[in-house]
Amino acid sequence: MISKNEIVELQLQSAFGAMLQVLIKSIVNREMDEGIWIDGYEIAFTKNALNHAESMELLHIVLKKNPEMKIDLEKLSHLFESELPQSVGTKIDWLVSEDGCFVVSDSLRVGKFKKNSMLWRTPRISIEGIIFTEIKNNEVHGLSWHGRSYPPDEPFVLNYVTGRVVLGNIVKF
Repeated sequence: MISKNEIVELQLQSAFGAMLQVLIKSIVNREMDEGIWIDGYEIAFTKNALNHAESMELLHIVLKKNPEMKIDLEKLSHLFESELPQSVGTKIDWLVSEDGCFVVSDSLRVGKFKKNSMLWRTPRISIEGIIFTEIKNNEVHGLSWHGRSYPPDEPFVLNYVTGRVVLGNIVKF
């Protein structure tokens, strides 16, 4: 069965990532291996590699089966632009939790989202670069950049519920 976090990951990949074709084929093939068959899944079964349109069709099938998990990606994109303004024109990095919420970085700060709503946003915790490593024990772990070396190598920990910086620095500008 496709999990909440996989459904969210698929939608984020469709809008901001580059792995939708591979990821959705893998997830749908796993469902078919588990004996779950839904009309339309044959696209993944009969093709070696999916094109974008086929991947989007499979995503539509998955979301039709799980309408409560559908994200309004246009609204989310506008929310990113207003609340994480550094995200405009740059690579958006994210990490999806088991609860279906996700954290997003604009390379300077982190925001937590549930579907189309922002739950919190950190102050600036990096000069230019954030890498997420995991969400574990109600904490978001990652690395930020503070100008000493590249890639980011300064550990940070955020409280997953509140966004409070538990470990790491707030960058003053």
